[in-house]
Amino acid sequence: MNLISFIFVIAACLSARDGGDWGWWVFFAILASD
Repeated sequence: MNLISFIFVIAACLSARDGGDWGWWVFFAILASD
């Protein structure tokens, strides 16, 4: 896992906490980690 995907994972956690659409952040993290 690189730094970019790590940032996306943190964004997903923050979005999920706020009741946001965190699935997209996880999707981008998976793409970035390729």
